[in-house]
Amino acid sequence: MPCALDFSVTAAEDLDRLFESVTASRHQGAIDAIEVLCRALAENPPERSFGTFPLHFQVDGVHYYWVGTYRISLDRRRLSVTHVFRAPAL
Repeated sequence: MPCALDFSVTAAEDLDRLFESVTASRHQGAIDAIEVLCRALAENPPERSFGTFPLHFQVDGVHYYWVGTYRISLDRRRLSVTHVFRAPAL
């Protein structure tokens, strides 16, 4: 069952820092990719109530490897992204 999606203050700050590291011409593409990936996670939430999930995307031929952490509420109605950070390239 889909969950509502929200971001902790920490995750929002993490994303701000990461988006600042993306060149201006790719900035909107990165925002759009993160939105799609996080919404997909909330639409089909994992069984575990907390964990990590990949945020791997490509903008203008450049690959980005980020990782998010999440927590799902006890009633399983809300998925909160708690942190986002850069992962080592694969």
